[in-house]
Amino acid sequence: MAIESLAASVSPGDRTPGSVTFILDHTCPNVIEQTSPECRPVPLPEQVRADIVKAPAAHGPARFVADGKAVTGQGPEGPQVADNGAPVVLGPITLTADHAQVPLSAFRAGLNGRGLTYELTRQDQAWTITGTVGPQWTA
Repeated sequence: MAIESLAASVSPGDRTPGSVTFILDHTCPNVIEQTSPECRPVPLPEQVRADIVKAPAAHGPARFVADGKAVTGQGPEGPQVADNGAPVVLGPITLTADHAQVPLSAFRAGLNGRGLTYELTRQDQAWTITGTVGPQWTA
């Protein structure tokens, strides 16, 4: 849900049914605040990956990739994403029984990207985005 919401926010009107959301198969602690140029990846647990793939997506499937560069190329306005998609990078997720904070970033092409931390709340076994917390960036 948070992943699809962010992917859609960086490509309003561009994402069509069948657009792929490419998700890095690991988290990067510097996804929101670029305190270090390197990612220092931590693999996403298999159950988290399975839950993300099972979640309904408004625009199309989610596919995990090891490197975002594998799904980007050079377009007329700078970097362009394959399959009209959006690569998403997750940061370390903070999770309790009924609350989660999910830092993530996504971009589409050139200066069309965004990073933020979604706050989610679980009610009646469903997670809902209830807001954002902390710093955000937009390109």
